[in-house]
Amino acid sequence: MGIVNFSIPKELVVKLIDFKEIDNFIETGTYKGVTSFWAAKYFKKVYTIEIDERISNETSSIPGCPNNIEFLIGNSKNILPELVQSKLSGSCFFWLDGHWCMGAGGKDEECPLLDELEAIKSIQNPIIFIDDARCFLGPLPPPHDSSHWPRIDQIFNKISQLFPNHRFTIQDDVIMVIPVEYMPVLDDDWKNSFHVRFSSKKKSSFLGKIKKKLKSL
Repeated sequence: MGIVNFSIPKELVVKLIDFKEIDNFIETGTYKGVTSFWAAKYFKKVYTIEIDERISNETSSIPGCPNNIEFLIGNSKNILPELVQSKLSGSCFFWLDGHWCMGAGGKDEECPLLDELEAIKSIQNPIIFIDDARCFLGPLPPPHDSSHWPRIDQIFNKISQLFPNHRFTIQDDVIMVIPVEYMPVLDDDWKNSFHVRFSSKKKSSFLGKIKKKLKSL
């Protein structure tokens, strides 16, 4: 599987917004705010959920923090249902990146992804991107507890049950769950970047990115 970049595929997200406006960006895993600060430029409202209160407070205190970001503190499996029921209106893009890595909170429950998907199911036609697809392909090495992490087949089964009218795939280390109406955007992006993904010239940089990401686990 060729990879152009890690983390959120920003160019693709912008293409999806250009195709049809998306009101809300919801992120699990605030960390240093890089993704939420970027999203604030393109979405009317950004909600970012962080289990570690210290991290959330530090990030929300960064000078120039956009005023359309709402910082929420707690376990995403508990916060998301409340958010869905009480605050979200309009179209939604979910960036699920709240699984544990060293230096971040959440070690006691490393990956509540299946609970997060359950919480989202009542949203009409959400777009859902799940980061770190490689972490679900097999057991993770220590210090991770692999029993906390669903396998890729469990995730795909859950997606099929909860979002039967969506399509799903893996690109650039991201599991993408897309309403059918957005598929032309995804397909065009895949075709246009195909040679970049699978060019032999990209292999060395690709391996370097893999090593860097593995060190962060």
